[in-house]
Amino acid sequence: MDFSDYKFRASSFGNLMTGATGLTDAQNKLIEELEAKKTTKKTLTDKQKELHDKLSIKPDLTDKEALVLADLKNKANEVIGLTEKQQETLDDLIYRRDNFELSKGAKSYLRKIRREVKFNRRKELKSKYLEKGIELEEEAITFLSLYHGKVFENNKGRVYGEYFQGECDIPEGFDTKVAWELDTLPDPKEPLNPIYEYQNRIYMILYDKEQWTTSSIVMNMTDSALKDVIYREGFRWKDNEVPKWRLVEIIAFYTYDEETFYNRCISHDCTPNEESEEKHIDMFMGFVEIPVHERIVEKTVYRSVEIEEAMIEVVKASRIYLNELESEMEGKLNNA
Repeated sequence: MDFSDYKFRASSFGNLMTGATGLTDAQNKLIEELEAKKTTKKTLTDKQKELHDKLSIKPDLTDKEALVLADLKNKANEVIGLTEKQQETLDDLIYRRDNFELSKGAKSYLRKIRREVKFNRRKELKSKYLEKGIELEEEAITFLSLYHGKVFENNKGRVYGEYFQGECDIPEGFDTKVAWELDTLPDPKEPLNPIYEYQNRIYMILYDKEQWTTSSIVMNMTDSALKDVIYREGFRWKDNEVPKWRLVEIIAFYTYDEETFYNRCISHDCTPNEESEEKHIDMFMGFVEIPVHERIVEKTVYRSVEIEEAMIEVVKASRIYLNELESEMEGKLNNA
């Protein structure tokens, strides 16, 4: 199999970028500083400059004064230069910049990609969190449409470029992530997860956009998932009978609007009445609806030529490594 034109998936490419050994911004800045130092001229002291200016306009210089002026001019034209250690540092940084290498983590992930692609054994990721996201994908897009006052439609087409492939949620520049519960909404002040960041960057390339937003939304738990939670809760109680107050507590925890909360309490027969215990009534009356703007966290990534160039370097190095793995396996086959 030839991986020379392999197109990496937007959803997983961040695994290679976060493991790549490219230079940091600080290291790139250090290269600039050291390069500049090699050509930066020394500066005269205030006294030396004063003497230089005085001798420069003097019509008749003595031999000694002429030598002093010449020496001052030479000093002014001298470059700062680098120490031996600084030159070694610069050479190492330039080599690492111009000879990109993948990290151990990136190579390990590429070995996994090779097996998946070559043998068509891509593992399907399954979890209750992913299932909720898939089941509520359409509702999340409707939520986002109402939130932004625009009509968004769920994209179903995969796009292929020179280096990447991807199927975004909303071509207008949004990717939805459904949170499992309120507590799993990302912190608005924290940076975007690198996996999502590079996913957005690939979408910007594929769909030719200048920015892309990850919209994390907490949605009401689906009815089927809620029934499963309640079913499992039953194992904790005598005769598998979950108390009414506990049913209300579970429904309230995974439901965020009043209408749905009340309807679910009715369907699970846990709406309190005059005979209900105080704890049950307090739990029911204590429900607080969470407003729409508190149920969404959006983080936007903006296009960067420098970062895209680094991504392409990772792609090229990854393709070479994948083909090296193929050659290695072919060698084992021939020697068997």
